[in-house]
Amino acid sequence: MVSEFDRARVVMLRGLGYSQKEISEKTGLSQSAISYILSEIKKRALEEGDEATFVAIMSSGYGPLIVRAMQMLFKDKLR
Repeated sequence: MVSEFDRARVVMLRGLGYSQKEISEKTGLSQSAISYILSEIKKRALEEGDEATFVAIMSSGYGPLIVRAMQMLFKDKLR
């Protein structure tokens, strides 16, 4: 099973122009897994809309990391 973080990373790398082979090398996932992830994401985007799908994937994959980073960076100002 692919984690939400890995799914978000695949989307990010694909958006940056990496090929499926390059994404596979960077993530350690098989190229067939990358292909499957991308086809599932495209299917979801066609059903739910591009923006909604992108935001959902990125927030579930990177959201917790972003929140932690913001808390660390602004710990004195968030009180």
